[in-house]
Amino acid sequence: MHIDEPVRGRHRATDVATSPVAPKISGWLVPALWGGRVLVLTTAAVVLVSRATREWWMSQGLDAGGYPRSWLPNLTLILTLVVGLFGQWLCGLAVSPEVAWREGDEIVAHSVVSRRRVTVAGALIVQFRILSRQGTGYGALLIDRRVRALVLLDPFATGDARVGRLLGSAARGGFARACVEYLVGLVWLAVVIASVFALLGLVLWVIGYPG
Repeated sequence: MHIDEPVRGRHRATDVATSPVAPKISGWLVPALWGGRVLVLTTAAVVLVSRATREWWMSQGLDAGGYPRSWLPNLTLILTLVVGLFGQWLCGLAVSPEVAWREGDEIVAHSVVSRRRVTVAGALIVQFRILSRQGTGYGALLIDRRVRALVLLDPFATGDARVGRLLGSAARGGFARACVEYLVGLVWLAVVIASVFALLGLVLWVIGYPG
C-alpha cells in the first residue's frame, strides 16, 4: 500500500514493476565519476603535503591580508572547498538519477565510491526541492529498513521525471506539498553549507593555516 503524505512531504514507498536494466552512462557522467575519485585522492594528497611542508611555505611570509604568499596552502583550501561543495556526491551519499535504475524492489546506482543499493519497498522517502539558477532541482532522500541512505539529486540538471520513475510515485502537485518540499530543501542546503565550513575548519587546523 502506497501512503502519500503531501502535507508532510514524505511517504513510504512500495515496489514497482521495473526492468532490471542498467542505463547506459554517457555524456559528462562518466568523466564526472572518475573525476570525483581523482579529486578526492588529489585533495587528500595535497593536504598531507601542505601539512608536511608548513615550515617551507610559512617561510615565504604573509601578504597584506595575512594570507600565505605560497600557492600550496591556498590551493589546498580551493580543493577542499570544491570537495566540500560536492561532498555528498563524492562520499557516495548522493547520486544523479541519471546513473540510477530499478532492479525489482531496489534502486541501484553508480556512485563515486561504489555501486549503491537501496530497497525502495518499505523505505522512508523524503522528497525536496532546491532553487537554482537553472530552475527548480528535485531530489529525494531514501532510508531503507537496513538503514541504508541514498540521495537522488542531480548537481546540475532540473526536473523530477526521472526521480518519479525511480520511486514509482506520481507527479508532485499541490501548493502545500511544494512549500514543504522547498522548506526541506532549505534544511538540506543548510546542512551542506555547515558541512563545508566544518571541513574547511578541519583542514585549516590540520595544515596549520595562519589566522
